[in-house]
Amino acid sequence: GKATDSKIYTYALAFVLLAYSKAFGIGVAECKAYIAETFDLMEQHLFEPKHGLYAEEADANWKKTTYRSESGNLHSCEALIAAYEATKEARYLQRAVLIANNICNRQSGLCHGLVWEHYNEDWSADMSFNNDSDALTIFRPWGFQPGHQVEWARLLLILSGYDNGIWFVAKARYLFDIAVKQAWDPIHGGLAYSFDPDGSVCDWDKIFWVQCESIGTAAMLAVMTGDATYWRQYDRLWRYSWKHLVDHKHGS
Repeated sequence: GKATDSKIYTYALAFVLLAYSKAFGIGVAECKAYIAETFDLMEQHLFEPKHGLYAEEADANWKKTTYRSESGNLHSCEALIAAYEATKEARYLQRAVLIANNICNRQSGLCHGLVWEHYNEDWSADMSFNNDSDALTIFRPWGFQPGHQVEWARLLLILSGYDNGIWFVAKARYLFDIAVKQAWDPIHGGLAYSFDPDGSVCDWDKIFWVQCESIGTAAMLAVMTGDATYWRQYDRLWRYSWKHLVDHKHGS
């Protein structure tokens, strides 16, 4: 039961916030205080008001590293939406909208309108990023991640139901459409794990969560836009996943 790594991650705290929010949403009353506690902790140690985003990691004494990432902010946005849905406290929604705007508009404006993964301390795009550890490659790959483009699209669609921003749905469509266009494997099917800035795929691995996020987002786009193209994308993704990813014997 002893910790082997003392590093603190925004990515991890976001899931703590998400868990407390979902627990409170189903009636675990004591979790409301923990939602606030986790938000305030992140506010004190990881949020950077100058940039309107969270730093990605810190040591055990809360000294932040220079690495910045969209990933922890994506999951923080997701958790903040859940916190708002559970508590109806406006500060959580306001922060979710701020993060979404800064990542999907300001930061993506540095990178062809798409969400880049890695940034320097000043939030300039780190296009030469390379992992210090091979073990981090699955979590911090180089290139654009189609899975994160469509995941942001999903969050933008949710936010469009709570905020009157006119850009949410249009940006969601852009992120989803480009991700699927560039990453779909025309020979074997499925979405690749990452593609580089010129649009060519740099990692053809087919990861389950990329397909899952894309299936859900395609359905949301189909319902919200009325565009049947997204149902065709939905069906195509499901056919691939049903054939190659679903364990028909044991489940999952």
